[in-house]
Amino acid sequence: MQGLSGKVAIVTGGATLIGQAVVNRLVAAGAQVMVFDVDEAGGASLAAQHPQQVRFQALDLTDDARLDAAVADVVQSLGGIHLLVNLACTYLDDGAASGRADWLKALDVNVVSAVMMARAVREPMKQAGGGAIVNFTSISPSVAQRGRWPYPCPFYHLPGPGAKGARRR
Repeated sequence: MQGLSGKVAIVTGGATLIGQAVVNRLVAAGAQVMVFDVDEAGGASLAAQHPQQVRFQALDLTDDARLDAAVADVVQSLGGIHLLVNLACTYLDDGAASGRADWLKALDVNVVSAVMMARAVREPMKQAGGGAIVNFTSISPSVAQRGRWPYPCPFYHLPGPGAKGARRR
C-alpha cells in the first residue's frame, strides 16, 4: 500500500484477527487509523500497540446515533476521513434453529451497518477530496457450510469479493 501517509482510515471490526492485520498494514503504510469494534479488550490492546497511529472506540454499529457521532469525532479529532474498511460482522448462527431475531441481527450487522457506515463517511470523504470504501465480505455464500444459515446469506447483498463470487454462478 502506498500513498497513505497522512491519510485517515476507519476500520470496523478492526479488533479481530483479520481486522488487526488490516490495521497493521494501514499503520505500516503511514495511515492514522480509528478502529470501531464491540471487542473492547481487543481494540484497546491494538491501540496500545500503536499509540501514535491507532485509536479505538467501542461502538455498536447498529446504533445509528452513536455511529454518526463517532464518525463526526474522527473528523474533528483526526482532520478528515479518506478510507473506510467495513470488516465488522456477527457470526451469530444457529443454522436451521435460528429465529427471526438472529436473521435480523445478522442482516443488521453484516449488511445494513456497512451501508450506514458508508453513508456516514460520504460527506467527510468528499470534503477531504475523495476516498475509498473497502467492503470485506466472505466466501461463505459460494462455499457450502453445513449448518450455517444466517451468517453466509447476508453477504449476497453487500458488494465485495464474497458477493461477486456468488454472482458468477
